[in-house]
Amino acid sequence: MNKKVIYKILHFCCTALAFWTLYYLSLVIFQRLYVFEWTAVSNYLYLWAVAFILILFNRTAISYCITFGNIVGILVGQFLGDALQAANMSKITETSTVEEIHHLSLHYGVFIWLSVVLLFVVSGVLVIKMKKKAGQNISVL
Repeated sequence: MNKKVIYKILHFCCTALAFWTLYYLSLVIFQRLYVFEWTAVSNYLYLWAVAFILILFNRTAISYCITFGNIVGILVGQFLGDALQAANMSKITETSTVEEIHHLSLHYGVFIWLSVVLLFVVSGVLVIKMKKKAGQNISVL
């Protein structure tokens, strides 16, 4: 078997393992946490499919940026989203209107998650471009 094919299979398995493990943990252990549950039920907005396609087209580094960005983004989104929601909900008073209560009780975890994934992807693309411009080869395995 060709060495490139073996590496693609290896990258595919690593990416699948990361997404599957997070999916399993989200549904079994963290099912009561908003961002974990939302992303698992929403199939991570099919970011795993994008990561797999990138591996097929030899964009492994960007695929790993998506994968690691997904993991970090879910963690940051959940806990920063909880902190923001708690801070906003502390502003609710007895005289607050229904609209104010609704607005102040929103959880921004999913937005934070997607922002972190995008930040990882943009950072990865910029690093790859800078390395290519400097004449260095980017290789993941």
